[in-house]
Amino acid sequence: MNKIFLLSVLLFSIFSCQEKSLKKDFIGNWSTSSDDPNYDLNIDIQYFKDSAVMDNSLFIDTYSYQWEVKGSKIEGTILRNNGLFEQLNFVSDYKFSSNKDTLYIKNENDSMPYIRFLKIKNGYEYFQNKIGLNFKLPKTDKELKQIENRQFGFNVYIGYDDGKLIAKSDSYRPLNLNKITPQAFASWIEQGHDTDYKNFQFNLFTDKNINELKIDSIKDLLKSTPFKRVFRVYTNEKVNYEKTEWKDDFNWFGIYE
Repeated sequence: MNKIFLLSVLLFSIFSCQEKSLKKDFIGNWSTSSDDPNYDLNIDIQYFKDSAVMDNSLFIDTYSYQWEVKGSKIEGTILRNNGLFEQLNFVSDYKFSSNKDTLYIKNENDSMPYIRFLKIKNGYEYFQNKIGLNFKLPKTDKELKQIENRQFGFNVYIGYDDGKLIAKSDSYRPLNLNKITPQAFASWIEQGHDTDYKNFQFNLFTDKNINELKIDSIKDLLKSTPFKRVFRVYTNEKVNYEKTEWKDDFNWFGIYE
């Protein structure tokens, strides 16, 4: 009897350690990849030791659940669901990328493809994932000022994708800078056309590796529209957007050029 008891304790300890080891890879913040062709969903998951919180655009709500890892399965029990779910328990299949920075999840026995999640370390990574473009902002020694009219402007993101220079915006992807006037007008009307258009501005986010001659030509294209204000976002010794928390709301700093 004592041998059976000791064996049971030993097996329990082994499985418990394995589960803790598997769980360690999950702990942190995850967001659906913006370039995943299989899903047009915005899902954020925060995994803690024994609980998780999911923000799901499909249900326009946030809910929490307890979770355990059993081999290649995640077993969960929803704790708070605001009446959205009849099934409080669920089982999901999962797999990781080799470096554990990408997580794939789908419902057990579901024929749909896996949903791809990226591990997000800070607010700037979260921002880059949402716009679907990775870039490093340029540094400057000049004094930076906080963006004005933050909610009244047209964001233009310029960076490299597979070595090709591309432009994006929040509403139009990809963005054709040679035809930006009607798009900017549409954004101005949507945000509040009763405000003087002279106060409407382009917020320009550029990769630090783009040469200034190219940047000047981009600014000329923007200023060829009726909207002449261009606010270019920078970093310096005092402003580091990577020292932020997941999903932080940014105060952008830069220069009106």
